[in-house]
Parts: sequence; C-alpha cells; structure tokens
Amino acid sequence: MKHKYDERNFTARVYGHTAGRRALKVCLASFLILVFAGCESNEEKALKRAQIQFSSHIDQASFFMNQGQLKAAMLEAQNARKLLPAEPEPYLLMADALLTTGDARQALQVYQEILGSDEAKAQPGVVKIEATQADMNTARLGMASTQMLLGDINAATQALDELQEPSAEQQAAALVLRGNLALARRELTDAEAFYRQAMEQDAASIDAYIGLSKVSFIKEDMGAANEAITKAETIQAESSELWLWKAQLAAAQNRFAEAETAYIKALEKIGQYDVMTMQKFQTISQLVEALRAQSKFAEAFTYQEILDKSGPGNIRSNYEQALEAIQANDLDKAEGLLLSILESAPGHKQAGIMLGIVKFQQGEWAMADMYLSQYGGDNVNDVVSRVMAETKLHMKEPEAAKALMSGLPQETSDNLSIFGMAEIATGNLTAGIEALKKALALDEGNVGILEQLTKALLREGKPDEALEALEQAIVRAPNQEKIRSMIVAVHASQKDWSKAEKAIAAWKRRSPDSALAFNAEGALLMQQDKKQDAIRAFEKAKKSNEKLATPYFNLIRLYLSQEEDALALAEARAGVQNMPANMMMIRSYLDLSSRQEKLEDGIEFLRTVAEQNSAAAPSLVLAEYYGRTNQFKDARGFLNRARESGADPSAVEGLELLLAETEIPLLIQAKRLDQARKLADSVGSSFPSSPEAQLLRAKVELSAGDEKAGFDQLSRINRKYPQQPIAFEFLGDYYFSKENFEKAVGVYQKAWLRAPSQTLAIKMHRALREANSTVKSLEPLKQWLEINPDSPQASTLLAMGYQAAGMNDEAIELYEKIRQSRPADAVALNNLAWLYYERKDERALEAAAEAYRLRPDNSAIADTYALVLLQQTDETAKAIEILEKAVEAEPENEELKKHLEDARAASAKSS
Repeated sequence: MKHKYDERNFTARVYGHTAGRRALKVCLASFLILVFAGCESNEEKALKRAQIQFSSHIDQASFFMNQGQLKAAMLEAQNARKLLPAEPEPYLLMADALLTTGDARQALQVYQEILGSDEAKAQPGVVKIEATQADMNTARLGMASTQMLLGDINAATQALDELQEPSAEQQAAALVLRGNLALARRELTDAEAFYRQAMEQDAASIDAYIGLSKVSFIKEDMGAANEAITKAETIQAESSELWLWKAQLAAAQNRFAEAETAYIKALEKIGQYDVMTMQKFQTISQLVEALRAQSKFAEAFTYQEILDKSGPGNIRSNYEQALEAIQANDLDKAEGLLLSILESAPGHKQAGIMLGIVKFQQGEWAMADMYLSQYGGDNVNDVVSRVMAETKLHMKEPEAAKALMSGLPQETSDNLSIFGMAEIATGNLTAGIEALKKALALDEGNVGILEQLTKALLREGKPDEALEALEQAIVRAPNQEKIRSMIVAVHASQKDWSKAEKAIAAWKRRSPDSALAFNAEGALLMQQDKKQDAIRAFEKAKKSNEKLATPYFNLIRLYLSQEEDALALAEARAGVQNMPANMMMIRSYLDLSSRQEKLEDGIEFLRTVAEQNSAAAPSLVLAEYYGRTNQFKDARGFLNRARESGADPSAVEGLELLLAETEIPLLIQAKRLDQARKLADSVGSSFPSSPEAQLLRAKVELSAGDEKAGFDQLSRINRKYPQQPIAFEFLGDYYFSKENFEKAVGVYQKAWLRAPSQTLAIKMHRALREANSTVKSLEPLKQWLEINPDSPQASTLLAMGYQAAGMNDEAIELYEKIRQSRPADAVALNNLAWLYYERKDERALEAAAEAYRLRPDNSAIADTYALVLLQQTDETAKAIEILEKAVEAEPENEELKKHLEDARAASAKSS
C-alpha cells in the first residue's frame, strides 16, 4: 500500500533611475521564456528564477523609495544584489537611499563600486558591475552630490567632468550641481550662469530656479529672489525643496510665522521618511529655532524631543555605548542600542555587523546570519567572515561556510579549524582532517580543535591516529580532564576495555577526587553491563561534585534500563534539588513524574524549589506548565518571579508569547474581544522589536472577523520588518484556512522572497495541491531542495508528489537517493517498494522487508510487505500472518481486509 499524503507525518512547526523599467523587461522576458521554453538546464531555470525575483526586489525597492520607506528600500535592493550581483540597479538604489539618509561615506563606497574605481577594486571580492553609460553617468552625478555633502568640492567637480554623452536630463542635473558648487565657493556669477544653462536644458528644472533665487538673495536682490520662487511655484508648487527654501528665506528675514508654516509644509514630504535623514534632522532643527523665536516653547520642546531621541548625533553615542556593553558582556543592552541605530540609519554597516556578532554570541544563528549577510557583504574583515562561516555551520549550511572560508588566508588556527569543519560537513573527510591537523599544530593547547579532530579520525576509521594525537596532548597538558575523557571514549569505542580501564586508573592517580574520572568509570562499567559497579562509581562522582549533572543523568538512564522507574524518579528529584538552575534536569524530572502518573506531586515539589531558590529555571518551567494548562494567573505569577530572578530575556519573551497565544483564542471563544485586544496590545508594547508580538493583534482581529483591522496590522508589520516573512506567512495560513488556496499561494510567495524556508515550501506545495495543481505543487519543494538538498521532509514530500502525479521514474530516483542518505526512513522505503512492486521489479522485496523491519507496527508498510511476499515468493503463510496483525490493528480498514481475503484464497487454491 503506498503512503498517501498524511498531514500527521509532516507537521510543520511555527518565510528615480532606470531600475523599474529594466526590471519590468527582465520580469516579462523571464516569464515568457518560462512559459514557452521546452527542456531547460537546472542552471537556466535557476537563472530565470533569479531574474524574476530580482525584478520583484527592484520594483519593491523603487516603490519603497517613493514612499519614503528607506529601510525597506535598502533591504529590497540588497536582496536584489545578492541574486544578480553584476546588475547596476541595486547599487544605484542603495546609494540613493544612503545619500538620502545622509550617510555620504557609505554612499560614496557604493558609487565607487559602480564606477569601478581603484578604491573599490582594492577591496577583496568586488564584482565587476555591468553598467551602461547612462548608469555610469547616474553614478557620477550621485558621486558629485556625495562629495559635495562631504565637503570635497574638487572631487565633486571631477566627477562631473567625467560625464560622457549625458542625456538632456542628466546634463541639466549636472549644471545644477555645478551651480551649487559655485554657490558654495561664493562664485555668484558662475553659479547664476550654470543655473540659467540648466533651465535651457530643462525648463522644468525646479532646482535651477531655487538655485537662482539663492544667488539673488545673496546679492540682496529680493525682487529677483522672489521672482525665481514664483516661477518655481508654476512648475511644482508643493515641492518640499521649494518649501524648505521659502522657509529659510523667511527665517533669514525674521518672518518666523511664515517660516514655521513653510517648514511644516516641507516636512509633509521630508518627514515621511521612516528614518531620521540628515535633511529631516536639519529641517526640524530649523523649525525649532523658528518656534522659539516666536516664544512657542511647548511646540519647540515637542520637536526638540524628536531630535533628541533619533537625531544623527545620537548614533555615535549609541554605537559607543553598544561597544561598551559588549565588552561588559551585556549583550541584551548592546542589542537594544544597535537596533535603535539601525532604526535611525539602516545603512549603518558597523552597527549591522556588530548586531550580527551579538546574535551569534547569543546563539541565535538565523538572526546572526541575517544581519551578517545583510551588512557584511563582500567587503568585511577576516574576523567577520569567520563568524559568518561559523554561523553557516551552525545553520547546517557547510557549503556556504566553506565558500566564505576559502577566501581567507589558511594561516591561523581559527581559520583552518573552521575550514576543516566545513570540509568535513560537506563530506570531504580527508581534507577536513588535514586542515584540523594544521590548526592543531598552530595551537597545540586548543582542546576544541583536538576534539573535532578526534571525532573526524574515528569517523574515518583511524582510532590509533586519534589516540596518538590525544596522548601527545595529555603529555603537554596532564591536568586537562577533557583530554583524558576523550582517551577513555576512544578506547571504549573500540571495546578495548582493558586500555580504557588503565586510562581511568592513570587519571585517578593524577586526580584522586575527580568527579569526571568517577563518571567516566561509571559510563565504562555501564557499557560492560556491570551495573552495580557503575552505580557505585556514579555515586562517588556525585559525592565528589554534587553540582555535576552527568552522573545524575547516567544513573537515571541506568535505572530506566533496569525498569526501576521509582529510583530513576528519585534520582531526577535529587538532581533538581541540588541543581535548581539545570533546565534539562527539571524537564527530565517532570517527564518521569508524568510517565509515572505523579505529575501533580512533581509540580508541587517544583513550586517548593522555586520558592526556596533564586534560580529562574524552576519558575520558567512552572510558568510554561501553567500556561499550557490554561492556569494563566499562576503562569504569569511564576513568569514574573523568573524575570525578577534574572531569567534570559529571550526566554521570558518566548513564554509571554506562549501565554498570549494560548489565552487569546480562549478569550475570543468566550466573546471577550476587548480583553483579547488588550492582552495582544500589552504583549506588543512589551516587546516592540518582536514581529511575533505585533502579530498577536492581527490574530485577534482576523479571529474576530474584522479583516480590515487585521490586514492593516499585517501591513504595519510588513513595513516595520521589511525582511521578515512572518506577516505574509500568517496571511497565507489565514487564506489557506478559508480554502482560498490561490491567494494563499500568492502571499506565501511574497514570504518566500523575503526568507525561503522548508516550512514555506511545504505550505506552498500543499496550497497548490489543494488548488488541484498537482504538478505545479512540486515546484516549491524543488526550489527548496536546490537551496538545501539535505532537507528530509521536503525530499520525502517531493518523492510522494512525483508518485501522486504518476511521475514514477522521478519518484524512484529520489526515493533511492533518500535511501542512501536516510536508510532508516521507513516511509520512503515502503513507497519505493510499492513502486517496484507495481513494476514487478524484484528489488521490491528487499526494500519492503527493510521498511517492515523498521516499522512493523505500521499497517500500510505491513500491507506492502505482505503483497510483495505474495507476488515474488512462496511465503504465503508469512504474508497472511502479517496481514492478520495489520487487520487486528486496523479492523475498519477495508483495503487490508480485502488483501487478507485474497491471500487466504490464494493459499487455499495452491493447497
């Protein structure tokens, strides 16, 4: 019997320039190619997918720029650059956004990269950008504006001199810039001439009229100044630049009421930026002065407060405080400061990189990878590249880690060790071992490298070589107990009990009271089934160091293996009493209490421990227990106790979310919507940087049937977290629950563009399948497997999808790959056996027998094995016995009963 789609088996747990026009052309061309092309290579398909995604990111970046959402524009442009790094559009958009924020130095670097300057070429890993002449001219104009902002007038002039065959629009912009440069040098005659030439090139150049008005004002010709303003108003009366100049002109003449009005009008456009740009900062500063001049101190204070909280001058202070917090190991404080910098200046590369490193130190690998990839780019130092590579290793992306490390000098132990681990993780065991050996030679006392090398040598079947390295290390560091434990472990892995015992004896002579030595002795005795001797050794370990958790866990395992459950529970209880901060011990204790139907006693004991100790762990576990059992008052009481005890803020946040997500549906069910909203808002305000917390309000509104309010909240989340897929993914889930599968697929795809994941691939697959697009439903799974080929859930689902679509050759090929990488996957083996059975292929028997050996309790697997036995062997009696057990387990399964009747009939006929 082939496995059908069983949702239980695959539960997913809770993804101004030519840019827009060119992106549209790429998108249309790619779409037509995909529709009409025949067979294509994987490389061609990947390129076309990249082009489509690229165009989407460019369109989004351009849209966000026009809307003043500079952070979102930067992220979209960076995503586009990752897809097609040689295309100029992302760089132009990034530079434009950086220049708008006032981050001229970062903008300058991007413009240099576009133009292929010597400064850019000197940076490692720089990609040659395929820019047209028009793109180069756009970059040169941006470069001139940037250099002017930095105060380098000569460099700005040089950039303008390098323009080649500019368009009329570009020539007008260049003339305005030359006028601005002349004005900065107070060369008024030249400035006026440049502005008038700009008007001749482009009669609608409002910047030229503003420049001409400034020249007239400096000449004290107010009639000419106002005349230029009037002409500019006929072109674009609501221009923010024009309002700003009118405000400055009025303020210079002490007409502060007019200045106030004009500054506020200017801020209608300038103020919409989602970051404190330099222009926005300066405009508000000037408005404050105009208000104070009118004695409007209350209004001035309001605007001044905005500046104090988010002004560019605050960024350096926050960054310095963040560095101090990191040095003091206050990572949570550092994270908050760095996030505030990126809120104000999304292009602040140093803050982004430091935030990635902070996330790495906190063990949040996905977030570390996101920030390091976004802000690290190609031009980072060796330390950042190394952290990025180590992050990739933690995220099970060894190929990416290897690529990052391959560009670094293989001359330090840190670089060599990470490169070696990446080699090993990609299957290059020999190369990895060589790299680790070199790393150890450079840093002989590094136990971490020695441990990795030992594991690798054992995997390669070289225990003697591993022991040689360990013996040399123990000579250098005779008091290093970790090395001694590894020596014992290697001997034990080879079942060389005598040498393992000698190693422990030498260890105990060196350190007679070593708890680790007694624990290693107990583990060795347990492997030899000498359980009483093992118990005595573990008890000695506990006596030597009652805070060492390992002997407690070993005793629990030993008692459970002897079915002495009461003793195992008592051991876990003692462990909690002695180590109330050990979360794993607490969870083991409650698990054993539950299995022995003593959970209430266990909870009562844990309450006592929580009240008697300052450790946060018991209170955290109790808060979770009471939350999951809907006892929210007790849950929040213990959560507050945990917070006061110094619990990890991320753990507190996670539990706050768990409690809210558990209680809110109950409040909605009870028609207590106001209370549900209040709870959602409370958690959202407590964790303003958490998209999961902000999502709660959307869940309330949509559960209450208010789609408008729910969708509005999701839009706010998307704007605030432009790289996070969470809002789109939730909306996709919502549409799926409403059986609107096409809409679900559409928003899942938007989430995918932000952050592809196996979960999203599976959700898109299911939505497409429900929409009766069986073949199309396979595409998301294929795309994810191209990103991460080792994803078990996606590969099995894809194989099953091939099978459901009748693409049996593809299904067999993939099932065979799964068989090689995951030989214990009984479902895949069963389905492979079924496909072979349908073809009367003798390979069905081996696959079916192995699947049945792994899962004899699974009726579908049993059915397949029995049918294969009937088809390919004379073991009818065995097949009948297997089917009888399966029918006994599922008496309502008509298909199984039919197969059993057929088997009995075949047996009767043959006899």
